[in-house]
Amino acid sequence: MYKILVIDDEKDIVDMVETFLINFNYKIIKGYSTFDALALIDETTDLLLLDISLNEDTDAGINICRKIRETYNIPIIFLSAKTSSIDRIKGFNVGADDYITKPFDLMLLASRIKAHLRRVNEYDSKESDILNAKGITLNTNSKRVFINKEEIILSKNEYKLLFFLLSNKNIILNKQEILLEVWGSNHYDLNTVTTSIMRLRKKLNSNYEKYIKTVHGRGYILES
Repeated sequence: MYKILVIDDEKDIVDMVETFLINFNYKIIKGYSTFDALALIDETTDLLLLDISLNEDTDAGINICRKIRETYNIPIIFLSAKTSSIDRIKGFNVGADDYITKPFDLMLLASRIKAHLRRVNEYDSKESDILNAKGITLNTNSKRVFINKEEIILSKNEYKLLFFLLSNKNIILNKQEILLEVWGSNHYDLNTVTTSIMRLRKKLNSNYEKYIKTVHGRGYILES
């Protein structure tokens, strides 16, 4: 069962979306503020529906999306009463996967959700069974990562980032292609890649972080 987090300060909209989407066998988690969004999202969240304007803060959703993209690589769909191209571009630039204007058709919303969840599943289905390099092992069936048989816990985007690096050992990958492959879009800030590489290195610990090398002016490479 997919878990969808719905954040909107209009309770009627949240309740309407929940009532409709549970018919598709989704588990709905509800929130109404910036605090709720950051507190309720976790590794089990599969998709986020996010209002851009929360509690009279017109950019609350933008700031939430930017913050979430530092850690999570899940589909994010903005729900917004703002209809201008500038607002749409602003949403995509901070990492949104989709932008639906209010009032919206519930069947259209369900269709968009299904499409984004399918995209994520198609990515997962392309993975082979075992990838490894110098004691680092990634098991794509169990979605677990080990260093010399000791498991380390990665977030979804860290897992996909390591998968991409292991799948392209000894190849220099630039930030744009990493964004496109791991996040499914190149609309994100390039600092998203830098931050995620830093976090991944820390989790690999000092003995193994050195294998992910920075090639200045070009990108990153995992040497094996």
